[in-house]
Amino acid sequence: MNLRNITVGTQLKLGLAIMAFMVLVLGSVAYLQTARLHAQTESMYLHPLQVRRAIGSLTTDIFAIHRDLKDLAFSSDPKDIDEDLASIEAWRADAFSQIEVIYGRYLGSKTDVDSIRTAFVGWNSTVDETIRRLRSDTTGTLADREKKFGDAGDAGVDHLQKTVQKADDFARKKGDALFLNSVMLNRSLNLQLFAIVAIIMLISFLINFLIMRNIRRPLVMMSTAMKSFREGNLASRSPYAVRNEFGVLSDSFNALAETVQLNSELSQKAAHLAGLMLSEDNAKKFFHATLNALLEHTGSNIAAAYLLNADKNCFEHFESIGAGDGIRQSFAVDNHEGEFGAAVSSRKIQHIKNIPDNTRFSFHTISGSFIPHEIITIPVLSGKDVVAVISLAAVSGYSKKSIQLINSILDTLGARVDGILAYRKMEEISAQLKIHNAELQAQKSELSSQSAELVSQNRELEIQKQQLDEAGRLKTTFLSNMSHELRTPLNSVIALSGVLHRRLLGKLSAEEYSYIEIIERN
Repeated sequence: MNLRNITVGTQLKLGLAIMAFMVLVLGSVAYLQTARLHAQTESMYLHPLQVRRAIGSLTTDIFAIHRDLKDLAFSSDPKDIDEDLASIEAWRADAFSQIEVIYGRYLGSKTDVDSIRTAFVGWNSTVDETIRRLRSDTTGTLADREKKFGDAGDAGVDHLQKTVQKADDFARKKGDALFLNSVMLNRSLNLQLFAIVAIIMLISFLINFLIMRNIRRPLVMMSTAMKSFREGNLASRSPYAVRNEFGVLSDSFNALAETVQLNSELSQKAAHLAGLMLSEDNAKKFFHATLNALLEHTGSNIAAAYLLNADKNCFEHFESIGAGDGIRQSFAVDNHEGEFGAAVSSRKIQHIKNIPDNTRFSFHTISGSFIPHEIITIPVLSGKDVVAVISLAAVSGYSKKSIQLINSILDTLGARVDGILAYRKMEEISAQLKIHNAELQAQKSELSSQSAELVSQNRELEIQKQQLDEAGRLKTTFLSNMSHELRTPLNSVIALSGVLHRRLLGKLSAEEYSYIEIIERN
């Protein structure tokens, strides 16, 4: 198993577990060493040291009994004698207890302790006998009393001391041996401890080296790749490909770099297409340049553009590149079959991958015609109406990048095609206006000649007008004069006929009276 494929968290946990195990081992070894040293110290304390202490106390008790026994020999006061006897009993009891301590702690042969006990018991019996003699004879001289000590005297003490000395010598030698063993054990334990510490340090250094290498190496690789990417190399990628956290981080960086590079390339291509589309106003040149750029950026082999006719019932072939005769046909708006019908009906880009054999698209080469592998049909909208259809076909299929590029320029393409079609209509209107202007110019020339005739006619009419004005003035003068001349007699006739009409009512016949009415009315 490759250690680098283990996650960093697992590596740290393993390192921590190993370190904890080594610390546990070190603690266990230290505990065992301490236990062994404690056992060695305990052995020295409980055996040689305690035995020698007990031997020392036993020797002290023997000498104390021997001293009190002598004091008893020279004492005449009953009170002093009782004190000496009590002291001898106390020393004797302590001596027996020390012999028991020696028997329990002695590491040598138990016969040595038995010899001490037997010698002490024998010497103790001698002491009892001596005490009995001394108390039964209180009148003898000092020399006679000393003779009564017998084996309880110096000779008995010396014999008992020699018996005890044998055990004391063994305890001393045993203590020296335990001390030497303790020194050797200390050295051995120190060597073991140093070895374990060295091994722990070595393993710790190795673990630290491996973990730091597995951390530093991917960080250096990724930082180098990021620096190169930040300096403008969008193709820079992290080469670290290991299944751990840094591998995931490296994959994430590479995916992000891939996305940024893809977006940058898409932006550049979209900007190039937008600039190309803005550079042309003529519909023929615009569609030829746009189709050519789409072929280049999407890896297409065939491109065609269809425009909605003036009657809005048919999409007519307008421009194509790499297309055969089958592509240069028009299709009805109400025909919803095939990729064209789906695009026009849904108003969405249609990406067809499983191309039927009866498709109208075919790619012609020297070797023959090929059915494209994939077709992309792009409806171009003006508001909610489809005003144009662009179809792309590729023999090898389309990449995800090409699909994203088409989606990114769709709005720009729609706006630009709408503008191109508006410009095309303006050109048609401008051509019609030129024709109308030519006709108007001809009409203007004709009107100019007619205007010259009208000018001459106006002059004649002006002369006639002047003559008519003069005739009118004369007529007005004549009528004015005539009106003045006629008004006076007529007023008189009217007034007179009115008088006659009133006064002759009933005096004339009806016929005559009607004549007066005719005169008044006329």
